[in-house]
Amino acid sequence: MNDFTDGNLAPIGGFFELESFVNESPYHNNGIALTTGRACIALILELTRPTRIYIPFYVCNSVIDPIKKSGIEYTFYEINEALEPKKIPNLTNNELFLYINYFGLKGEYCNKIAATYGEKIIIDDTHNFFNKGRKGVYSFTSARKYFGIPDGAFLYGADNKCIEEMPRNNNVSILHNIERLEGRYDAAYNLYKESESLIDSTIMRISYISEFILNSIDYEYVKRKRIENYKYLQEKLDSSNTFTLPILSKIDVPFCYPFIPEKCINKKELHQIGLFIPTFWLDICKRDMDGYEFEKHLSLQMLPLPIDHRYGKKEMKRIVEIINNK
Repeated sequence: MNDFTDGNLAPIGGFFELESFVNESPYHNNGIALTTGRACIALILELTRPTRIYIPFYVCNSVIDPIKKSGIEYTFYEINEALEPKKIPNLTNNELFLYINYFGLKGEYCNKIAATYGEKIIIDDTHNFFNKGRKGVYSFTSARKYFGIPDGAFLYGADNKCIEEMPRNNNVSILHNIERLEGRYDAAYNLYKESESLIDSTIMRISYISEFILNSIDYEYVKRKRIENYKYLQEKLDSSNTFTLPILSKIDVPFCYPFIPEKCINKKELHQIGLFIPTFWLDICKRDMDGYEFEKHLSLQMLPLPIDHRYGKKEMKRIVEIINNK
């Protein structure tokens, strides 16, 4: 059987494939399309080989995993209530500093430290899919956190030549997406967990299926819906939010609405009535380290309320009603 996957000998006729209205060019046409943010970190470390990397304590273990695998030393740092480093160390020639664009709300600060520290900074933009990199700086964003695809992340700051011989990821599944579309949510979630277990920090190019889906998305619509939903929740919930939100700048597209209620809300109760809220990130509370009380507070108490493009004013009203009745 002939392999037409690369499109060099694309077949004509036959059964219809997945429907797609392909954009003229990918949104991240200048980024290197890999499988995950972890793979992006792994490739950055392979290219730079630092002696040490400084990372925020408020970060999931998936960021730490490729660092550990590389054998590179790492040191945690604290963040303040503005979600910025309390102190940036004096970096040696062989050290790097990783900063996270938390909740997609720290775009201007990212640009500021990128301009100051240049090639010594890695910007984790996994909470802002829409950033297209910064000159002379390593950064990466994640498509998996924004869209229903099995893999996909985009790396900036590296030479495209480094992926010429890189294999494609072909160990992916979209069965969980299909099950959810059919309304079988429990089965879909179990399949989703299986799909997530297939990916790690191995450096591979994005799968064909994810690339295909990403080329058919109306990105301007997605941006607009996220901003509209965020502003609605901000208007309705800010007075009861004990977390002071960063000012939304013109370059920010929010990932979620970060909400810390005056009294703790049990997420399991929310799940039971169909409001599924993730946790960022319980990993940190399991680290046997003193201090970092603010980061632990964020992890335990914050409700990252969903604002993505699947929803509109009706769903935002429902979220506000649920929160206000707790």
